[in-house]
Amino acid sequence: MQDQVAVEAFTRLAFALARASDLEGVLWAVAHEAIARLDLEDCVIYVVDDARKACVQRAAHGPKNPSGYDILDPIVIPLGKGLVGSVACSGKPERVEDVSRDPRYIVDDAARSSELTVPILHEGRVIAALGANAARDMRLARRLIESGQPVDPAALADPDRPLNRL
Repeated sequence: MQDQVAVEAFTRLAFALARASDLEGVLWAVAHEAIARLDLEDCVIYVVDDARKACVQRAAHGPKNPSGYDILDPIVIPLGKGLVGSVACSGKPERVEDVSRDPRYIVDDAARSSELTVPILHEGRVIAALGANAARDMRLARRLIESGQPVDPAALADPDRPLNRL
């Protein structure tokens, strides 16, 4: 059943990505079409801002997204700091089962117990990082992290339509 949910979520995501015309559309498609259907409590997508040397919240699902395309009290995380900033620098996904034992964890709107952080790539470069928390368990997240692969939205979208606007 969970595999079917994952396939449906990623299918919906692929269609949403094909319709996206800019980075904002891609980010909100990931948050609204994929994360919302994968039984994750929340998700925040941070865009790497090279000029500020930081990760800036740009899309969300869950408590940080009260409605539409709004982010409640957005925060900025310096590159290399926290789980998000570390993943943005390393380009490698991380799953932390107990964030209370990881000194890099940064509390945003509320403390959570676990976190999955995955880099989002474009043309081999980290352009964003996704931080998510599971409501029940992290089985789907485990499969993603065990694959060792970062998320590359271009691989899910129409291969004939380059996302060079990102």
